[in-house]
Amino acid sequence: MAAALAVAGPAYAQKSADTIRMAINDMFPLVDPYNFPQDEQTTFNIAIYQGLVNYDEHNGKYVNSSAKAWRRIDDKTLEFDIKEGIKFHNGDELTAADFKATYE
Repeated sequence: MAAALAVAGPAYAQKSADTIRMAINDMFPLVDPYNFPQDEQTTFNIAIYQGLVNYDEHNGKYVNSSAKAWRRIDDKTLEFDIKEGIKFHNGDELTAADFKATYE
């Protein structure tokens, strides 16, 4: 049982090596939530990626995440205002072009 608990432990971060380690059961071929939306990868993606909005399951509504506001332009178009000051790990600021590249 101790061996099973050691293998099935939580994710650990090692700041000195700038590394995070996560235990997974099934290896996924790529880290892409849009083209490979599988159950186990979803947990990984939620921990790593931040979207424009998130769904609050407890209150049953969408809430801001990287977007500070959004509005419907027409039946097929949403316009988002992105929060200022969100930065990537390398210091680059998040822009609309980053979201555009992800969706394209």
